[in-house]
Amino acid sequence: MDAVPKIKWFIGLVSMLLSIPSNCILIFLVITKSPEKMGNYRHLMCYFSIMSMVVAVLNGTTQLYILSENRFVMVMNLEDTFLENHPKVALWILGLTCASFQAIFVVTSINFIFRYFALERQGRLKYFAGKRLLLWITAPWVMGAMSMISTILMGPTESMTERLRPDLLRRFNLNIDKTTYSGCFYYTIDEFGNSYINWRELWYLSLVNVMIWVSLYSILYFGYKSYKIVKGLIAQGENEYSRNLQTQLYKALVAQVIDKGYRSVTIHSDSQFVQDAITGSGNFQR
Repeated sequence: MDAVPKIKWFIGLVSMLLSIPSNCILIFLVITKSPEKMGNYRHLMCYFSIMSMVVAVLNGTTQLYILSENRFVMVMNLEDTFLENHPKVALWILGLTCASFQAIFVVTSINFIFRYFALERQGRLKYFAGKRLLLWITAPWVMGAMSMISTILMGPTESMTERLRPDLLRRFNLNIDKTTYSGCFYYTIDEFGNSYINWRELWYLSLVNVMIWVSLYSILYFGYKSYKIVKGLIAQGENEYSRNLQTQLYKALVAQVIDKGYRSVTIHSDSQFVQDAITGSGNFQR
């Protein structure tokens, strides 16, 4: 096993081993120790923790390689795994992985929206009450399903396989016949050697990116608005206990965002850059 697969496997394993027990403990504490007055936020915290464990397990299973030079392609190595002879099943697992990452971004943004509504105290928490809470819980998986469908539709094709074959072998020593992948080249070359924009796959890719950026914008916007309210709680006459509670809840949410951001950067970082750094080839040009 080369250095890059070893590092990816180790990071995925450590993340999974840390995520499962820590989130199980968090769920236990939320159910048994958190005050009832936290309301539906308790359900959202448990939901967030369950999603985190799903992402950690899928990350540990897929071990993705990312190609991002003139294209965006996610490659899942199937060699010496039970999926080696089942590439179509592996593609669905890859799609589920993308769906879970999409969903975790949406869940995080929903948590920030809830915290902001709770802090501003203008009665907007009613939008998280009763059956409406089910809509908030369902929304991440609706958007995740859209991401999964896009991932599967951008799955392997004969022409793309042949274009990727030498690159995967040279960069990662991967036999493309023992992988599955999803993604696209930004430009497609026809049988006459003419290149043209790959509109169909770019549309799928843009759809996924727009959903992620909307979630990120929501996190930043409502996170900043919540921060301003938390900073002004004492000036508004709040007691020390209330201010400390709101501050701790806000910091916990920010810590979860940093954790998810770190995992996303780790998983979707440019594997070619990592490969060059490890081998010392010094080829950092894009």
